[in-house]
Amino acid sequence: MQFARILLILPVLLSLAAPAARANRYDPLLRFHSLTTPHFVIHYHQGEEVLALRLTVIAEDEYQRLVARLGYAPRNRTHVVLADQDDEPNGLTTVLPYNLIEITASPPSGESYLGNTDDWLRVVFRHEYTHVLHLDPARSWARVVRGVFGRAFFAFPNLTLPEWQIEGLAVFEESVESEGRLAAGDFRDVVLTGARDGRFEPMSRVNGGLIAWPSGTGWYAYGGFFHEYLVRRFGEDRFARLSAHTAGRLPYLSARAFRAEYGVSLGQLWRDFEADMRARLDTSGAPAARRLTHDGYLVDGPRFDRDGTIVYAQSDAHGFPELRRLATDGRSSAVATRYGGRQTAPGADALYFDQLEFVRNAGLQSDLYRVDRTSGRVTRVTSGARLTDPDLSPDGTKLAAIRSGRGSRSLVVLDRSALDQSHGTAEGWAHPLLVTGDDRMVLAAPRWSPDGRSIAFEARRRGGPSEIAVLDVASGATHVVATSPRGRNVTPAWTPDGHFLVFASDRDGGAFALYRVAVNGSGDTPPSAERWLAPAGGARSPDLSPDGRVVVFVGYTADGFDLFSAPLPAPAGSDARPERPDLAADALTPSSQTPDAQPAAAAGAPYRPWKSLLPRAWLPLVDTSNDEVRLGAATAGTDPLGYHVWAASVSWSVARDTALDPVSPGARPDFTVSYAYARWRPTLYAQIEDETTPLLLPSADGSSVAAVALRQRSVDAGAFLPFLRVRHAQQIFGAYHFEHDRAESANAAATLDRGAVRLGYSFANAKRYGYSISRESGVTAGLVSELGGTALGGDGTSTLVRTDVRGFVPLGPRHAMLALRGSAAASGGDVAIRRTLRLGGADGDASVVSFDDDGTSLLRGFPSNAFRGTRVGLVNVEYRIPIVWIERGRGTWPAFVRNVHVAPFVDAGDAWTRTGRRTDGARFTVETFGQYYAHDWVHHLHDVGGDVRP
Repeated sequence: MQFARILLILPVLLSLAAPAARANRYDPLLRFHSLTTPHFVIHYHQGEEVLALRLTVIAEDEYQRLVARLGYAPRNRTHVVLADQDDEPNGLTTVLPYNLIEITASPPSGESYLGNTDDWLRVVFRHEYTHVLHLDPARSWARVVRGVFGRAFFAFPNLTLPEWQIEGLAVFEESVESEGRLAAGDFRDVVLTGARDGRFEPMSRVNGGLIAWPSGTGWYAYGGFFHEYLVRRFGEDRFARLSAHTAGRLPYLSARAFRAEYGVSLGQLWRDFEADMRARLDTSGAPAARRLTHDGYLVDGPRFDRDGTIVYAQSDAHGFPELRRLATDGRSSAVATRYGGRQTAPGADALYFDQLEFVRNAGLQSDLYRVDRTSGRVTRVTSGARLTDPDLSPDGTKLAAIRSGRGSRSLVVLDRSALDQSHGTAEGWAHPLLVTGDDRMVLAAPRWSPDGRSIAFEARRRGGPSEIAVLDVASGATHVVATSPRGRNVTPAWTPDGHFLVFASDRDGGAFALYRVAVNGSGDTPPSAERWLAPAGGARSPDLSPDGRVVVFVGYTADGFDLFSAPLPAPAGSDARPERPDLAADALTPSSQTPDAQPAAAAGAPYRPWKSLLPRAWLPLVDTSNDEVRLGAATAGTDPLGYHVWAASVSWSVARDTALDPVSPGARPDFTVSYAYARWRPTLYAQIEDETTPLLLPSADGSSVAAVALRQRSVDAGAFLPFLRVRHAQQIFGAYHFEHDRAESANAAATLDRGAVRLGYSFANAKRYGYSISRESGVTAGLVSELGGTALGGDGTSTLVRTDVRGFVPLGPRHAMLALRGSAAASGGDVAIRRTLRLGGADGDASVVSFDDDGTSLLRGFPSNAFRGTRVGLVNVEYRIPIVWIERGRGTWPAFVRNVHVAPFVDAGDAWTRTGRRTDGARFTVETFGQYYAHDWVHHLHDVGGDVRP
């Protein structure tokens, strides 16, 4: 059996065990417990006890509110996994095989769309639980189907709704209390700017699959504001009826439900929505700003470097994210690759920045890196520190950063020289010089004052307003300098004289504008902030030029985010610069919330997966191959953490060619049982299979046929160990395979046993981006070997060695790729035991690690398995050229034409048997040209909430 098939066999069972499709979903070091409430089971790990207790209260509170609003209550408890292993805020919901929510215990900063809240955990849970109540219902025919097949994917009509409808309802519900994304002016700009620039997205583009900006953000923005428009026009009460209506319609035929509930077709409603957004455009003049970059998508964290250039973070759908430099002549160049992170700290001899990396194959966590100015070499400064937003003190001796963990973000000050000398060990960061913040606070974007005495940062305490605060490094005291009763105050930057702070705020309900506030530290009330600059497209993440004459900031266009600059406006009041007395004692605004009520249970029970492993659905199987018809069923199960995954299938022969009756009566079933344990590294698996294949073999003269039944019983047991990194992945595989074959005719029978050890290794650093038509710029390679013998249970010896190397070289137009492949395999051993390798056919070889006889076989223009032997050599060359990007669909149908591209190719291959010399008809074959059209079928199985990066 092919290694790739072993890895995929469980997901192939059509989502019966959907949550467990990824090995090592959670860090093996995490120890989970469970808290049970009337409607939820909260799974959490060590260190999250307080956060989990708070979530039990939030969950039950939101249950009462959302069930009343959406008119549906699930029959069973919903599982909620709270995991503190990622530093990117996110959430996930699936209703297969049961209702399950995953929440990343990492709060968003105020700069994020998701950061428009004083209680991030409540908003994230509200969004994800809306998905449960929206996707879980089944009515009419779907209720009957679910009663027969259980929780099979085809019994969930709302899973087939377009992405904008699924995400739009959740975004609307998260925002009902004047927080969340719909209350964020910069989020509204995604739709308003499209309307203003004549690029308002049609429904067919935001259904799903869109790569052009706003890409995945379009699902949330257009869907959320469309639902807001429906409420303003028709009221809220129809959402529950609409959800119930679509839960009883046939898949992908939900559009007519809008006419039934609103009296207007969905297409007309979308056009009315567009007209409404155009009418809400602000036509008043806005200060002019100079656009510096045309990168689009995601741009963040601009900083003036010492030579007057600007460094910033950039990510788009065309390539790997980067740390870039904008020269004074307007040319932009890459400094280093950078996955995640937004803030950069220029130093005398290096630039310091943060980015994400996999930790123990599970979590994506942030650490600090430095790129040397002279050599350009990138060095990891911390490992496992979970630090973001670095900034260097003016003298270069200290580094301020934000430390994430357990649902909060605190500010730490570190010794910079100790960091550089620790080579990524904990010695440099485990004992900070200063820490501020607690488990109720979310801090972000620290910036040192020009004199090195203070650090400005954004802060929000749970239940309190968004603030800009200043920390006195010597005393540890903090003082609030800017706040507002609504909106966000984020990304502070000092003026060169150190007497003022410039920061971004959306307190007026619109997009971010830049405000200026004096840092005088006097009185109990923060000084009033002056609105300084409000350009079209907003302004955030400001930085001031060393001479204090120009401000550079991040603004928004229909292409996404880019850098802009503007001359500093004159202050509205006096130019007198205040003195800077010592800062007052801690003045961060206390929470206005009362302490969260806690449930009666003081601690959870150890995690127990067993009840959740019961099968929740089954699928019918129909097989019409091999001159017979087989009917059967498949089922599977998994637990919420994906530690245990099992699958089983069984089928019987119910009709066959009459000549097969003596050898294949159909009474004996075929079956497969598989199990994987993904709690540890490596992942362990086992599989048992019993399969009978009836064959009608013609006689030598073709005058008659003989019926033969080939029964194959096999056992596989092994482990695979991945080594995941953002830029590359490796995997080691080892297994034992035993196979007992019995060939039986009406008058005779023969048996054959094979026992073998299998080993495999794969490496991949080629990548796919949004606009990729194939893997790009790198290689994927695999090597496997199989050794069989009598000591392993076989009737003889056998060997198999296969290597497969695929390279992808950019050539010609953007994303055009020269794809090269070389693959070879050889088998040996006893004649009765050794493998016969096969070559030929247009079916691609999906994996570079395969033990199948046809694992090296892509020879287009010839029938499958046209050539056989104990040696196979193959070369494939393709030139993949993108022609046009269409990115259009049709209404709410699941067809989305993404692009058209062509691929001329050449295949050359040979299969032969070597018995000391080449004897039996080696062949050389070439196929010269092919062409195909790429398209995508969009199918919604689950949702990933939160900001979407391309």
